[in-house]
Amino acid sequence: MELALVKALTTLSGVLGDAEKKMASKSVLVVGATGHLGRHFPSALKEKGKDVLLLLRKETVQSTDQAKRALVDGFVKQGARIIEGNMEETASLERACAEADAVISAVSSTLAAQPGLLNAAKKTGRVQRFIPSEFGFDHTLVPKGTCALLDWKQGLQGIFDQTKIPITYVYSNAFMSYWGSGLGQLGLTEPPRDQINVYGDGNVKTAMVTCEDIARYTVSILDDSRTVNRHVAISPEDNLYSQNELIAHWEKRVGLKLKRNVVSDAMLEGAIEDLATKPEEMLDLIYTQLTRAAWILGIASNKRSDALEATELYPDIKYERVETFLDRFAK
Repeated sequence: MELALVKALTTLSGVLGDAEKKMASKSVLVVGATGHLGRHFPSALKEKGKDVLLLLRKETVQSTDQAKRALVDGFVKQGARIIEGNMEETASLERACAEADAVISAVSSTLAAQPGLLNAAKKTGRVQRFIPSEFGFDHTLVPKGTCALLDWKQGLQGIFDQTKIPITYVYSNAFMSYWGSGLGQLGLTEPPRDQINVYGDGNVKTAMVTCEDIARYTVSILDDSRTVNRHVAISPEDNLYSQNELIAHWEKRVGLKLKRNVVSDAMLEGAIEDLATKPEEMLDLIYTQLTRAAWILGIASNKRSDALEATELYPDIKYERVETFLDRFAK
């Protein structure tokens, strides 16, 4: 009886081990690798021992722009393999996906083209995990019509859900490089030293994560069977800050007192209504809508009940704290 039990457990262990090996992705395709977030995935994947494939436009690969050239050369030096193509070319998408076990999409301007990428991945019969570019705020936490960007993502998610490829949706809340660097005021590349816009009462909290840490968590999610067809939020409790707290920390750090320009709920609503009548101001409209979602509605301080929490799944990942991030600018 005991011998039979041992044999059964040994067999089960082997089956589970084979399943884990089958799920492990050796080759990962990253689309949008030259973007603000996407550029952090190649190194995070390499740290996990993955073979990295990057779909890059021909003009990007052959660019004479010094910064872009350095970025691409850096990818190649890390061991990434470049596949020329773009999101609008079905043939190049299929060619890229044919060599991948998993796909990470970090696109921004070509969000709407992602169904083509998903179809290419599905056609291969090889791709075991697809992570779409849903990074940022969880659109399900606010009513439709709150933000054009979140509405687009919601529409795409409806398309993604119809596929049979295992998908994981990752919500990283506020990019620290956007929200933290401006002390909550979008559009600033570093904390101000004179004045700052404060939205509402300034006490609503938002969870912030660096792009480097978003990449590290996402790469850990890739081969985790617990996250298949699930929604995962990255919401570090230690990085849950209000604007008032961000400002207070910065003032203490640099020994300055900022002038606070209070922007009320009504003022934000008025700005949104005005921008909505100007199609050429779409980016400003989205920025303003996201500001309302974060600092008035508190979208990034909440989490859906069925979402997994990345910081709990991977407690070994030591994420960067807000204070350390702001220290980058204090020198």
